[in-house]
Amino acid sequence: MESLEGVGQNLSPLPGWANQTLPFNATTACGGYLQTEVYTADGSDAVFIGFSTPLSWTTAAAWTSDELGITWTCQIPGIYSMNVAQTLVVQNIADIENPIVQLAMSVNDVNNSELDQVYTTTFPVPVTTSPIELCQNVTNIVNANVGTQMEFSVQSPSGGITLSSGANNGFYQAFTFNLIAQGVVGNIVP
Repeated sequence: MESLEGVGQNLSPLPGWANQTLPFNATTACGGYLQTEVYTADGSDAVFIGFSTPLSWTTAAAWTSDELGITWTCQIPGIYSMNVAQTLVVQNIADIENPIVQLAMSVNDVNNSELDQVYTTTFPVPVTTSPIELCQNVTNIVNANVGTQMEFSVQSPSGGITLSSGANNGFYQAFTFNLIAQGVVGNIVP
């Protein structure tokens, strides 16, 4: 059986399902935090988004946040599946041709800068006479040690777009995680 490469080094894929008693495989540590504040921007500067309300199934010990819910710090090391879901109300008020909005998940390891990553989702905003609502996600596999920090931001690099995150509470806006492999796994520098 071949082992995985990259972030998943030294892991062997299972032929069936994984459970908590099998080492180096999926765990039951998972969670999610809802966004309760509204964040707005109309320039080209990034706006950091906070998440503050845990879902009932959240393993609160895995990731802890600052008081604003903007900077999240890993407390249980391992490989995580991370997702940030956003519903944005956007409008191209300056009639800029082909403007974009960028969602970014920044992961910074305080002890190993080689593990620092920025995961992005970029999408265009058409010229509109009224605001439109767009649902977007940033999803990736993250290798995190104790102390690794994560922040989420949204911006329009070209400017000219007004955007609001969290204005419509009818849609799911959250930071969610699932600990796939617990421990310092794959943090091997060749």
